[in-house]
Amino acid sequence: MKIIYRRGDLLSAPERYIAHGCNAHGRMRTGIAKTIREKYPAAFECYYRTYLHFGLSLGQVIPVDCVRHTVINCVTQKDSTTDRGFGEVYLDYDGLSVCMVAIEKFLNSPVPVPVAFPKIGAGEAGGDWSRIATILERSSVIQPIVYIYTQRDSPHD
Repeated sequence: MKIIYRRGDLLSAPERYIAHGCNAHGRMRTGIAKTIREKYPAAFECYYRTYLHFGLSLGQVIPVDCVRHTVINCVTQKDSTTDRGFGEVYLDYDGLSVCMVAIEKFLNSPVPVPVAFPKIGAGEAGGDWSRIATILERSSVIQPIVYIYTQRDSPHD
């Protein structure tokens, strides 16, 4: 399904579901993951408890109902951007593809469901947006809404 782009703050999105990428190390210390950790502590706590008790695997999703939004933590990176130098690609494209399938199963809907995303994997994870967009657009269940924001749009940067 073709991506709909919107300018604005992802965390103010009217969509019920917000999906974002995170690492397999139980950390949300940078980028939008850090912002989600701060605004939706329950999303981080569930992700971190899962990490402590079971570990995290690429392609795993951890949905958490945070009242206003359901935050879908998507494990799209094996490593954390704080583990190595910047400029490297941390996004695992196959992991993102598996996350999209897992989100479809979680939504379990016969009709398209709007899901808000940042430019998942293209920020600090260093992924190529054209490849990422192709992955997001493969779904017939997820209507991806990608929020683009600048410093002036969002107090969360």
